[in-house]
Amino acid sequence: MTFRIKPAMLKMAAAAWLLGATGAMADTTLEFTQWWEPELPAGSLRKIMDEFEAANPGIKVTLVSGPYAT
Repeated sequence: MTFRIKPAMLKMAAAAWLLGATGAMADTTLEFTQWWEPELPAGSLRKIMDEFEAANPGIKVTLVSGPYAT
């Protein structure tokens, strides 16, 4: 089974985090929590996050990975 994460999904998640922000914003760090990284090719999510960060200066994304099941 192959899983693909589209950049649009990451952008939607980031937009959801930013909806509550008000006023002038300094550098922002988002935590992207997910559980499907082990099933993806190595570096897939980091590539998407790097593209997002390049398109959105001042926003950094931290990947938080958890196991799907224990």
